Amino acid sequence: MKRYLIFWVLMMVMGCPKAPNNLSDQALLELGQSREIPYAMRGKFSAKVTAKGDPMPGLPGAMILHKPDRFRIALNAPIGGPVFTLISDGTGVGLVLHRENVYILVEHAADLLGPLVNQGVGLESLTAVLLGSMPWSDTAPSTIEETEDGIRFVYNGPQGSSVNVLLHPGGELALLETFDAEDALVFSVAHREYSKVEGFRMPKKTHIQMPAADLSVQLKFTDWAELAKIPDAFGLDAPSGVEVIGYEEALERLKKAAATD
Repeated sequence: MKRYLIFWVLMMVMGCPKAPNNLSDQALLELGQSREIPYAMRGKFSAKVTAKGDPMPGLPGAMILHKPDRFRIALNAPIGGPVFTLISDGTGVGLVLHRENVYILVEHAADLLGPLVNQGVGLESLTAVLLGSMPWSDTAPSTIEETEDGIRFVYNGPQGSSVNVLLHPGGELALLETFDAEDALVFSVAHREYSKVEGFRMPKKTHIQMPAADLSVQLKFTDWAELAKIPDAFGLDAPSGVEVIGYEEALERLKKAAATD
């Protein structure tokens, strides 16, 4: 199970209520696009991960999100210290697997995000989505659809892919779904609840899914705080004493490990 947890974490690096009748689809879109959030937020959460139908014990974690495209996310074990740390400097991504003493470095995150989430979704979009905002603030949707769940904004992506966005009545992100050219769900983020933090509405309960990996992650945020000072926490320099490998090497090792299980 430990090996599979590493795989699911690696995969994740790379994929609602109705609007009130008196709010038009265009007004709701503009409300979502103009939503203001502080440039740096720190969130604490508990995570429940289910991989291949096997639920894992809940783990505490924390994230620092610095708009537009930098973040640091750490998951810790109740006993024994950190499990992994995921870092973005705005261009690349580094994943420290503390128990394995391995550092996986992807210098150009777009090369990884395209196949795993959607080629139109980058680091800036992921940071916005984790903050409960729309992935793009200045892009017009390809189509707007009325659904049972509310107003759906559909964005056409490269190579036949697409992204669906649903907003809460206040303009906060309710659901983001990415689909491939065959209209199969690739990645989704659902913010089921929000709480008010220092005058801003921040995600309280978040559900992340990657069906192809049979992965489900539920986050329950216990605290959000605006950071007055930006910490020096987004560098991709490898920690001392760890083995540095690339994404392709990491996948090869995981395939070999899975074959022996």
